[in-house]
Amino acid sequence: MALKALRNSFEEASKSMCEEPIQLAFTALGHFNHQVLFGRIEMNEEFERLLQFREIVMRHFAAARIYSADNRPFVPHMTIAKINFERQKRDVIKEIDPNLYKQMEGKYLGFQTVSTIQLLTGVGNNEGYYAGDNLVFKLKDYQRHKRQYKNSMLPIRRLTS
Repeated sequence: MALKALRNSFEEASKSMCEEPIQLAFTALGHFNHQVLFGRIEMNEEFERLLQFREIVMRHFAAARIYSADNRPFVPHMTIAKINFERQKRDVIKEIDPNLYKQMEGKYLGFQTVSTIQLLTGVGNNEGYYAGDNLVFKLKDYQRHKRQYKNSMLPIRRLTS
């Protein structure tokens, strides 16, 4: 049922997403309890398009009588680093030290084109990543519609223990 709802969402949004893909600009860093470091999305017209796409997905899932039990606010982001939640490894590093990324705060990080939507399971695998199904938008005439940003992605140094 969930994959069917995702496919229906994909079909509804596919034409607009392929002809003019969403380009999300990442303009700052954020974190979830110092356990996930992420790039914050600039709140602009493209961010609004992402929210509209979210509404399409929510509508199709509601039509299939599938509702989120998660009450946390919707915070679209790009994960840069996260603490491995596997119990044995979590004891080694409890949080991401803010001093490791302090110099990057407030810096433009780059942009990302939305090219897939994923249905992920709520339970991660042994490495702490989520498994799921992908649906890929075929980006027609992508170069013609590509928006230009003044900076490209900046390298983020790897956070290690």
